Amino acid sequence: AVLFLGLFAAGLALLLAPFVMLYRDLEHVTEVFLRMLYFISPVLLRPQMLGEYRFLMDYNPITPLLRMFRYSLYNYMDYTGWPSPGLWLACSGVSVGTLLAGYVCFRHYSRRLVLNL
Repeated sequence: AVLFLGLFAAGLALLLAPFVMLYRDLEHVTEVFLRMLYFISPVLLRPQMLGEYRFLMDYNPITPLLRMFRYSLYNYMDYTGWPSPGLWLACSGVSVGTLLAGYVCFRHYSRRLVLNL
């Protein structure tokens, strides 16, 4: 779970770094976006507790990563045993997909970034 979260965070950093470097005000927008992502992530709540707003959790890229952490920390209800193969696929897809998108974006803007230093 830590590896998946590390890959996701590295990909998000690589994705946002060129835009923050080119457009300085985007740093403040990024802070608001990350805070919003935190509040719509099921950190302390189970997705079933949200009722009709559960769809927010289904499209949140952090949800599979948090579910993976729950398997290692909790030992009750749905989180007993080993995570399902679907959860492993979702976590690896989100993590590697974000990392690849960040890498491609960073490589694309790397020449323009040198001029802005």
